[in-house]
Amino acid sequence: MKQNVRVVAKIIIALISICLIALVVVYSFTQMLSTPESVSAQLEKSGAYNAVADTLHESISSSLKAAQIEGPNVETILAASITPVSAKAAVRPTLIGLVDWLNSDSAKQPDFSIDLSNIKNSIVAGARRQGDTGLGFVATREIPDTMVLGSSGDKQQQPDLSGVKANYVAVSQAQLPLAGVVCAGIVLLVLLAFRNSRRRVVWPGWSLLLAGALGLALAFGLPAALGSTLLKPTSKANDPNAIILGLTKSLAEAAQTYFYILAFVGVVLILVGYVAFKTPEHKKKKK
Repeated sequence: MKQNVRVVAKIIIALISICLIALVVVYSFTQMLSTPESVSAQLEKSGAYNAVADTLHESISSSLKAAQIEGPNVETILAASITPVSAKAAVRPTLIGLVDWLNSDSAKQPDFSIDLSNIKNSIVAGARRQGDTGLGFVATREIPDTMVLGSSGDKQQQPDLSGVKANYVAVSQAQLPLAGVVCAGIVLLVLLAFRNSRRRVVWPGWSLLLAGALGLALAFGLPAALGSTLLKPTSKANDPNAIILGLTKSLAEAAQTYFYILAFVGVVLILVGYVAFKTPEHKKKKK
């Protein structure tokens, strides 16, 4: 009977640990997407704004070349005007709209816009300083103040993110069931060990310690494994793999703190259980 109880307890401990790891990952992921500021910080760390700046530079440069405006002077002005910092400011309206939409109950996807007014003004000001009236005139005419993605007149560029929102909502809603399984598992462990004060503390401690240890191994090992296999960076500038790998590392780093806490609390519970509580066998021997 005792052996069966221990087997059941080990299964429950493993289940609690798996659910705790999943809960930490899901919570860390939703926290990353909770505010425009948190999303922006992760994008900046991953190098995404460098890629946006290069894309805008290429697009604007192509428009100017089509109007026969090109040359070293033009490239110098563009390089000074289109930077990761200006790209970050340009995509902020899109970022705010996306995060607000993901965290709202609205099913209708908003129009996402890129604010090019600061970049445009910087190019015009640079052209004026250089005395390049042609660049200033064409930039004023060819570069819009706002590039709207998802508008009715821009169907080809419309990003359909309904699937992204559906997955995000599903992941967010998974937190409550996972927390419920964890709580139910801990209650079951306590009930299984109702005659053994030590186990009532130690068994939940092992659940937390196992979750923390495996979670830390996953948080440190997964980005390294992906970086050497599926998301191995290439020599290309602003490689998408590097950006995705950077976001994966950010998620792992966000989860590490919680895994350390779980491991620490687990160790404390185990030590308290062995130090403060005696098993029924020990009590009988003492008598």
